[in-house]
Amino acid sequence: MPESLFAEAEFLVLGTLVLSGSPSREAALRSLRLAEKHHLKIFLDVNWRPMFWDGEGDPKLLILETLKQVDFVKLSQAESEWLFETINPIDVCYQLATVEGAIVTFGKRGCAYCLSGHSGILQGFPVNSADTTGAGDGFVAGLVHQLCQQGIQALKDPQKVEQMVIYANAVGALTTIRPGAISAQPTATEVEAFLQNHTQNQTQPS
Repeated sequence: MPESLFAEAEFLVLGTLVLSGSPSREAALRSLRLAEKHHLKIFLDVNWRPMFWDGEGDPKLLILETLKQVDFVKLSQAESEWLFETINPIDVCYQLATVEGAIVTFGKRGCAYCLSGHSGILQGFPVNSADTTGAGDGFVAGLVHQLCQQGIQALKDPQKVEQMVIYANAVGALTTIRPGAISAQPTATEVEAFLQNHTQNQTQPS
C-alpha cells in the first residue's frame, strides 16, 4: 500500500491472516511501521485460522508480539482463551498493558468489552441466521465506523461506548441473515433501521 494512504487515514485495520506467510507478512509489518509513523490507531482482529499458516515460526508468539503494537483488539472466545487464558476483556487489557480497548465476542450470545476503561457485557441480537461467515468482520467494521464517525474522544463517555458496541453487534447480526461474507454486509441505513426496531440488554461483567 502506498504511504500516501497512511498520511490520510485514521485507522489501520489488520487481521492476523496477513501474518500467516510471505509476502503478506512483510507487507503487514511494513504497514504497522507506517501506521506508527503517521500516528494511526491500529485495530487488530485476531481471526485465528491455523490452516493458513505456513509453518514458519510460532504463530502464537508472532500474534502476541504484534499485539504489543496495536491500540484495539477483537478476539473470539476461543482466541481469547488461547492467547490470554481468559475471556474477560478487562484482563486482556491488563495483560497487554498498552492497548486502549479489547472486545471478546461470543457469537450469537453477544460480546464483552473494555474500551478506555469502560466495560460491559452485551447480549446478542436474535436474528434468523443464514450464514455466520463474515459476522466478525462486520462487527469490526461497525465499531471502526463508529469510532471514525464519533472520534476517539467519544470513548471517554461510557454511554457512547456502549452505543458503539451495540452498533457493532447489530452489524455482526445483520451480516448473518444473508449468505456470503462481503455481499452480506449491511448498509448504514439498514443498521439504523434495525436498531430502531431492536433493543439490547447490558449486564455487568462478573
